[in-house]
Amino acid sequence: MSKKNSNLINKKDNSKLVNTFIIIGIVFLIASLVLMFANNNKKYVQEISYKKYQDIIKEDKYNVILLTSPTCSHCVSYKPYVNLVASENDITVYDIYLILNMKNILNCMINIVY
Repeated sequence: MSKKNSNLINKKDNSKLVNTFIIIGIVFLIASLVLMFANNNKKYVQEISYKKYQDIIKEDKYNVILLTSPTCSHCVSYKPYVNLVASENDITVYDIYLILNMKNILNCMINIVY
């Protein structure tokens, strides 16, 4: 076999090897992205209704309950930080909107005090 033919064969082999590594890299990248987004789909701050709130406070365990308002700029800007802390500690924070549930929450607090 001549050197010219040998060089062509080596170039083809190298090309196949490079293509194989590129395909493996792409598959690895896609798998990593899928796993990353699959783990980030968990909602650490869950908006709940007053009924769900009542069920949660009856449980015999500690829970984090956040009282917010969708019209409060401080609540809106603070929520991403709460989500970050909750995700880093793998805990669920229950968020109940004050405006929508104010009457029920106040009645519940009055009943607890008396």
